[in-house]
Amino acid sequence: MKNLNHHKSQHQILLELNRPPEARLENGIIGSNHETLAALRNFILSKYTQSKSFIIWGNQGSGKSFWLQAWTNEISNSKYFDLKHDILTEYTKKNILILDNLEFASDQNQSFVFRLFNLHETSNTKILASTACPEQLNNKNMFRQDLFSRMKQGLIYKLDPLSDFEKKLALKEYILSVGWLTSLKDTKYDPLLEYMLQRFPRQLPILKYILIKTHNSALANKCPVTIPLVKSIMEKVLNE
Repeated sequence: MKNLNHHKSQHQILLELNRPPEARLENGIIGSNHETLAALRNFILSKYTQSKSFIIWGNQGSGKSFWLQAWTNEISNSKYFDLKHDILTEYTKKNILILDNLEFASDQNQSFVFRLFNLHETSNTKILASTACPEQLNNKNMFRQDLFSRMKQGLIYKLDPLSDFEKKLALKEYILSVGWLTSLKDTKYDPLLEYMLQRFPRQLPILKYILIKTHNSALANKCPVTIPLVKSIMEKVLNE
């Protein structure tokens, strides 16, 4: 491991690898989503827009949460909620209310968001939300249909998942950022990344987590990062 981050201490490397990279616009991989992300940027930054809401939808692992969190970090007067866990209890006077995982919204959260739409006549608050599929919300047994009707009047764009090539590039940029590589042209770890994409779950957060665990193990045991090591780490992760 002498060739990895030789100018940094082992302690510094471990700290960097254990700290999840913050979602930032400049770190995002656009892939084939130029139109969707351009529309999203325009919705957020435009002072004058007829649409009060923007729904971004796509399969698990397509990057919905990343882009919502990235815009939360970009816009100071915004508030992020993960509706899998968070409860909306009071009106937040923010320019942008960001709601992740809309399909998991409780009845209480749905009522809160509906009230927000009713306040839009006198409020400049915009709503940015994500869901797996808008049609999932078209079910009166799981989602308020008056709220669904309101949200359909806004902008709705699909986010396509990254290709394997784009995921590989994202992983290379990540390991470059922590010093594994000296440039993106370095192909030393390409076979390892290709193995991961072929054999492991293809969500980027999971793949990055495996890389972190693998490198920490290699540092602790003073051994090189290899495919067998990655495989053993993956087996441990699955059993966690």
